Amino acid sequence: MKRVSKSTFQSRALQYFREIESTGKPLVITDRGKPVLKIAPFTGDPDQALKELRHSVLKYDDPTDPVGLEDREKSGDASRYPRLDALPKTHKRVPRQRDPL
Repeated sequence: MKRVSKSTFQSRALQYFREIESTGKPLVITDRGKPVLKIAPFTGDPDQALKELRHSVLKYDDPTDPVGLEDREKSGDASRYPRLDALPKTHKRVPRQRDPL
């Protein structure tokens, strides 16, 4: 990935835009040697992938069960990851805490 300083980019912005458009490779703009901006060619609607997935889950019975549990049990890998309902009764489930933003 090509890097240029802010001052160099400022004086040759159109040249860099044309280069990005023709090569399809992004450009990183630096300020005192540290990357601060990335200019990349437009590739379409970034939300399109999410739009295609919307309403694709038809039924979601138990959110605590791992995905593909039956496949894992068939492969013999299930012993490494016990089901949550198979935990001993003395074990207390502690809710997972999310990282603060």
